[in-house]
Amino acid sequence: MDQNQEIFTRYMNDKDFQKVVAEWMRKEVYHQVRTESAREVERQAAT
Repeated sequence: MDQNQEIFTRYMNDKDFQKVVAEWMRKEVYHQVRTESAREVERQAAT
């Protein structure tokens, strides 16, 4: 739990860290949405 608090505190106080985390999160969300969309297209094609 202490590590989570340290990361949270750093995120809230370090603008450069915020930028890095935000960019990583954007990429993760994009990848997940694309993967889910591709799966849905495959499911629709199979029916």
